[in-house]
Amino acid sequence: MKVFLVIFVLPVGFSNASAQAKNLHAERELLKLQREWLDAYQKHDAAALERIEADDFTLTESDGKVTTKAEDVASIKNAKPPQPDDSFDVEDVKVRYYGDRAILMGRVILKYRKKGQMVVERYRYTDTYLKRRGRWQVAASQLTRIP
Repeated sequence: MKVFLVIFVLPVGFSNASAQAKNLHAERELLKLQREWLDAYQKHDAAALERIEADDFTLTESDGKVTTKAEDVASIKNAKPPQPDDSFDVEDVKVRYYGDRAILMGRVILKYRKKGQMVVERYRYTDTYLKRRGRWQVAASQLTRIP
């Protein structure tokens, strides 16, 4: 009986270790993509937004307005040039996996100049990523402003 338990437990342990390694790889991949997405906003890089956001992407803003991928990309193309001290940073990021789907949650801090003054905005966010055709894309994002 002892031999049977050892043989049965070992594959489960290996399977769990394999899943953890796979999740760690996916987490690194997602966090890198999230940084690229933030950089695309900061640098007004519409081509990067086109690549990172899924075709059916929607952004629900803090005021309840819903923005599509096409609207998001157009707003970046029409935006004023970025300033050198603009920044988009995240903190307290948590990643949850559901097969070929992942949820990233945390806080985003936006810093930019408006009429010569530095403005700092803080939001809680929840982003939904889907893995399609072997690559991750963000399919939905929701922002809640932190007063």
